[in-house]
Amino acid sequence: IATVSNTGLVTGVAAGSVTITYTNNNGCSTTTTVTVNPLPTITGTTSVCVGSTTQLTGSGTPAASNPWTSSNTA
Repeated sequence: IATVSNTGLVTGVAAGSVTITYTNNNGCSTTTTVTVNPLPTITGTTSVCVGSTTQLTGSGTPAASNPWTSSNTA
């Protein structure tokens, strides 16, 4: 579900929940549960002619009022 580095950086590798444990040099430890959420999906026609439009749909609830961005608007 997730890996954790020696600095505490958690990397999600699959959706689900995982228990992360931290132990200090005194031998004391604590745990926390981390939930790894699945990536959203984008559906719709992914090819469009200049001057035309296409409608894309994202799964889940949008994180902002405008969740869509383009890497190149030229």
